[in-house]
Amino acid sequence: MTITTAAMWLLLATPKIEVSIGAGVDSNPFELPEDQLAAEAEQKPKTGAFIPLGLGAEWKSPARRIFRAGVKGDFDGAFFGYVGQDPDATEETSASDASMWTATIAAPLLIDPKQSGRSVWHADIGVEPFFSMNRSTYTSRRTGRPFEMDGNTAPATDTIVDLSRRLDTNEFGAKVDGDLSVGSLVDLIVGGRYTTVDYVEDYDGTGDAIDSWDYAETRGDADVYVRPEGFVVAAGYTLRIRDYDERFPRDADGDKVRIDDAGYEPQVFTTHDVVFKVGVDRDRGRAIVRFRNTRRIDEFSGYQNYGENSVSGDFRLELAPDTELIFDVGYLVRTYDEQRVDYDPQESLTDRRRITIDTGFEWPAFTKWTRLYVTAGLVSQSSASPLYSFVGFHAATGFRVNWSGRAPRKVGAMPEETP
Repeated sequence: MTITTAAMWLLLATPKIEVSIGAGVDSNPFELPEDQLAAEAEQKPKTGAFIPLGLGAEWKSPARRIFRAGVKGDFDGAFFGYVGQDPDATEETSASDASMWTATIAAPLLIDPKQSGRSVWHADIGVEPFFSMNRSTYTSRRTGRPFEMDGNTAPATDTIVDLSRRLDTNEFGAKVDGDLSVGSLVDLIVGGRYTTVDYVEDYDGTGDAIDSWDYAETRGDADVYVRPEGFVVAAGYTLRIRDYDERFPRDADGDKVRIDDAGYEPQVFTTHDVVFKVGVDRDRGRAIVRFRNTRRIDEFSGYQNYGENSVSGDFRLELAPDTELIFDVGYLVRTYDEQRVDYDPQESLTDRRRITIDTGFEWPAFTKWTRLYVTAGLVSQSSASPLYSFVGFHAATGFRVNWSGRAPRKVGAMPEETP
């Protein structure tokens, strides 16, 4: 690419910048259990106040080209400034321990031959390398404070291992997607992704990083979309193979198989995911219902196999130009084949039942680029383990700014339904 060509690319490219900020409350930011006696929790759920912050930027080469390149970045976080304290707790809880954020940068390249000539049949392919950082404090479900555990390596040793950064990850990878379209009626989308996940801190309970959760995941997707006039009918399948570097698996009795034990192999999970979608998708509104079945296979012993079924609804209604009403609801059931609560053979099988409800309203204000929003939601999870049964309510309000170098984007307009 010559300097002149690069300069023209920059001049003709269309930048987009999105910013959102507001204020919100959460009745249970640490997802502490409601059943305090059964869970032996030290602290009851307390309301927290947070600032939701979203940033996004995208720069693409001009449209109507066979090759389109770009760079995009996203940041999404919730930063807590206040969390209520339990007067009976032995230690004070820090509000910042409830904060979490994710940042991603990617460089998509789209190859779209249909731009060289129109045809009923056409295909395009996208390639996107990416890097992501995810940060959150790993907190105890009994206290809401950073998680610590006894890391004794010998009877005379009293070591406490700090697990507060246990869930911090850096992710590297690339994805490829191909879209074969038949007119405006049928789309066949096939893709793949390879991701390596590096946990920033690794622990095994003794202070030695030999039970690494680092893993590589290979994923393949196939989806078919049929769009008769104003409707959507779709089916998809996803295969994921997650291969851990060193994570200890568990045998058929639920006991850890350590690196020095006979037959040790790092944990491998294979997941099959099937989804069906049906609904209405029109200019002023959308109503899509999804049915999903997931089957995870523990390739070592089968002890951590589970089945998961869920149904969810995605509803959007444009009440006026750029004024949108949103309602999402979901119900999920996960049941393990063999795994028991706390890996105790005398306990019930591990399970999860989760209900989510989210509502939102967005409308234009101040300028053509700005929208105000209000959101509210409920999460209710029950389990055979009272430690993982909780209820939480959350609400937020704020504004979004969507700026494009060429024309304002209609934030309230219905986005196209995708897999």
